[in-house]
Amino acid sequence: MKREKLIQLIHVASKNAKKCAKCKRLFYEGSCPSCDSMIYTQFSKEEYTNLLQTITGKKSCKDLQDFELEKVYEVFRKAGFVPVSNKPEIIKEIDKGNRGTIHMIFERGKEVLGPAYKKRIYGFVRIKYKGKPLNNLSKNELRAVIGWINRMSKSNNIGE
Repeated sequence: MKREKLIQLIHVASKNAKKCAKCKRLFYEGSCPSCDSMIYTQFSKEEYTNLLQTITGKKSCKDLQDFELEKVYEVFRKAGFVPVSNKPEIIKEIDKGNRGTIHMIFERGKEVLGPAYKKRIYGFVRIKYKGKPLNNLSKNELRAVIGWINRMSKSNNIGE
C-alpha cells in the first residue's frame, strides 16, 4: 500500500475509533467486543500520539517508516477498523454512466475515424485536456469528445 494512503487510513481509523470506558479497549462497533459495554469515549488526539509513541517511539505518522506505519495500521485493523469507500453512491452511478459514455465514444469513433480511431481519440483527449486520461474525464468533457467525433463525421461528409 502506498505511504500516503496508509497515513490517510490511519488518520481516518484514529478519528473513528472508540475507547471503552470500562476496559479501555479500542473498537469501532456499537459496543465493546471485550466487555460488551456501550459506554465509551472518542479516541483523542493525545491518545493517538501516545499509541504512536508506544508502538514506534515517534509522535507523528510523517516520521514513521513504512514498516512502522504498517504496524500502527494493524493495531487499528485488529481493533475492528474496516475502511469503506468514501465515494457517495451518486459518484459511483456517475462512474458507471461514464463507462457507458466511453464505450459510446469508442463505438462512434471506430465508425467515423477509421482503423486508427483509438489513437486519434486518445490524442485528442491528451491535447484538449492536458494529459488527463479518458477515464478521468467528467460527463461534460466526455460529451465534448463525442461532439468532436460528430464534427469530424460532418467534415468527412462535406465532399460527398
